[in-house]
Amino acid sequence: MKGRIKKFFIGLMILIISMFLLYMLIGSNFLHIFTSNYMFDVREVEVYGKAYVEGKLYWDLIRNHIIILIFLFYIILFFIIDFIISRKEETLSENSIMEIQERINKLIKGETIDPNPLYLSIDNEIIQILEDRDKVYQLNRENIIQQNQSMAFLAHDLKTPLTSIIGYLTLLEDEPGISENNRRKYISIALDKSRELEKLVQQFFQLARLQMQSNNLNKKEVDFYNLIVQMRETFYPAIAEKELKVHLDMEEKLIILADADLMARSFYNIFKNAISYTSIGGNIWIKSSTDEKGHTIVFENEALDFQPEYIHYIFDPFFRTDISRNKEIEGAGLGLSISKEIIENHGGNITAQYEDGKLKFNIKLPK
Repeated sequence: MKGRIKKFFIGLMILIISMFLLYMLIGSNFLHIFTSNYMFDVREVEVYGKAYVEGKLYWDLIRNHIIILIFLFYIILFFIIDFIISRKEETLSENSIMEIQERINKLIKGETIDPNPLYLSIDNEIIQILEDRDKVYQLNRENIIQQNQSMAFLAHDLKTPLTSIIGYLTLLEDEPGISENNRRKYISIALDKSRELEKLVQQFFQLARLQMQSNNLNKKEVDFYNLIVQMRETFYPAIAEKELKVHLDMEEKLIILADADLMARSFYNIFKNAISYTSIGGNIWIKSSTDEKGHTIVFENEALDFQPEYIHYIFDPFFRTDISRNKEIEGAGLGLSISKEIIENHGGNITAQYEDGKLKFNIKLPK
């Protein structure tokens, strides 16, 4: 807009100067100016009683002045045309903006719009933006629901041991003549529940710390094959108790740059989850592969009692299936959430799927 105003004032100044020059050249006495400037050997002759001016013309002078006038005329014409075109462009732009705004409002309201090839790409972009907006809105809504569920699970898991602690301490306070055996029993139960509560709070703060400190990793070369083998030995009592079969099909030279302590904690939680949810006498498979994109490690276990609808919430903090709660499987539902945070902090990702009675975790880590 400022550029157009500037052009207009420049054109107006040129017009004023041109008119001033024309007035200086022509003035009110055209004949006098013309004869005195463009003719020589001027003399007056009288024909039939009328006086005329006779003389020869300075053609070069006339031609030069005419060229200057034509040039000025074209300059003035150019600015006039440019101003008219600018005004038309502004009008068309305003009309287009109003029409596009009207189409946007109709698309937002879900109304039908007339197809127009001129606005096809704009309509498609607007539709895509609206779809993305709806996806973000839905995702935010799901996140809010998940957060509310997580807080409900947290409140439940905190309340359970806390209720036991308060109950047994109340018994000790209300029964001063309680036997020594019962006193020790109540104190032992209250102490166990206190430790359980402490462990839950520690896991909660551990998850919060991992979410805030994603770049503070002490990376070094880690032998993941030996890491899994050592974990299998660590879990041997639990594996033997449930008569499980652990099938290891991994590369023996699986060296990955990672934070050894954090990654061990992550795989510990996944391994423990597989043992907890595998039926007695069931199977657990641990596999690995490497390609140009990175490393893939798969944990798969038989989980016949697992309900498929839970797969979408399996990494949510404090989420535990009804099976785990009814059977009182150890844990507060934070293990897989912590594993996911650690793997993602390493630039990898973990996904879960449930098919044909098998629960599978796919872990991808960069080279």
